[in-house]
Amino acid sequence: MDQIEFPVIRINSKNWSDTEEGIPLETPYIYTPKTTIFNQYYLNKEVADCKGTIYKIIDRKQPDNFWRVIFSFIPGVYKAELVFQNTSKTITLPALKEDLIMGIKRFETEDTKNITKDWIAETESANSIREMLAGA
Repeated sequence: MDQIEFPVIRINSKNWSDTEEGIPLETPYIYTPKTTIFNQYYLNKEVADCKGTIYKIIDRKQPDNFWRVIFSFIPGVYKAELVFQNTSKTITLPALKEDLIMGIKRFETEDTKNITKDWIAETESANSIREMLAGA
């Protein structure tokens, strides 16, 4: 079975509701026990991995370490693993670039114009999805 390759990024920028959704996930873990955050930002969202394979986040595995659950109120202690399902769909580099650039432009303000311009230029010059997401 084909494994997801990190980092991954949320796709379909038309549905982004928060600027953090344009930031790649480096690992399959989230560090919050809050169900509302998981449901709003992760559950049923589609992500593209470094190879262009599209996955859907379908669940999370709760920590099996008792101490991670008990001390979940301490930042960074709680660690749940996201569960991904292969959708059998793929995205090409040009399509992902277009989607990411649309998302970047949605959150542009007068204060972030220079950062946005640089981010779009880096995205446009990437030669692979891995380079676009990981910078390498």
